[in-house]
Amino acid sequence: MWVFLAVFSYFLNSVVAIADKFLLTRRVKNPLVYAFYVGVMSSIVFVLWPFCFSFLSFGTTLTAFAGGASFFLAIFFFYSALDRGGVVRATSIIGGLSPVLLLSLSYFFLKEEMPVFWVLSFLFLIAGGVLLAFTQTKENKSKFPVYSICAAVFFAITFFTRKVVFLDSSFLNGFIWVQAGVLFTILIVFLSPSFRILLNKSPLKLPNSLFLLVASNKTLSAVAFLVLNYAILLGPVAMINALQGVQYVFLFILTFIIYLWHPYFIKESFSRKSVFQKIIGIVLISLGVVFLVL
Repeated sequence: MWVFLAVFSYFLNSVVAIADKFLLTRRVKNPLVYAFYVGVMSSIVFVLWPFCFSFLSFGTTLTAFAGGASFFLAIFFFYSALDRGGVVRATSIIGGLSPVLLLSLSYFFLKEEMPVFWVLSFLFLIAGGVLLAFTQTKENKSKFPVYSICAAVFFAITFFTRKVVFLDSSFLNGFIWVQAGVLFTILIVFLSPSFRILLNKSPLKLPNSLFLLVASNKTLSAVAFLVLNYAILLGPVAMINALQGVQYVFLFILTFIIYLWHPYFIKESFSRKSVFQKIIGIVLISLGVVFLVL
């Protein structure tokens, strides 16, 4: 069941990523400000806390807050990468690196072991992600790869800490404790005078025509986030993270459709060589999913 939950979550995330790319390009120019707004919007989950609240151990509470801080840093670097490059390459680099880091953390600290078919699946998923990620584009000359790598590191830490919290708490209570860590990090950022100046220079001003897009995008993001976290509760966190390769397939299809409609909307290469390389990557990812469900 966790496989299908993760795949569904990554499909929703692919739609969210494209909408985020549009908003970063056209409306909110600063990734830190956008990450701040996303973090604030996620605070709505606290309305559920009275129905599931319980205290965690001191160590698990620290882990939850560390996971919240890591998540905020991860989305900041992710939005920074989106702002400077293509959405497919950004998610591909992150998804190609973070499973390797997460597999190491899970093996040494959570003692998660994988059957032979899962090992093959893991290798196919990573290989496909690498092929999709490393196409030659002008993004290599900017800070785009650095931001993508930083996002991969913090997303790996985020996945790992959430799994640790879920092992010591109910799903909803643990999820909201991690969100408390996100909110705490946001408050620290907000206390910075330089950030408040930046926030005043980059207000979130949306016309009525775009308000529905933002509301729908953040609703989809929240649903995807909850589904993915429930999948983490049920299954091995390293494999769930590696399944992010499926998101590249969805992103490739969606961005290609958008490219045919509006070529200047996204920064993606659709040359014959690039498309061939991405198709091979998709085939490898598809094989990875097949081995995973065997």
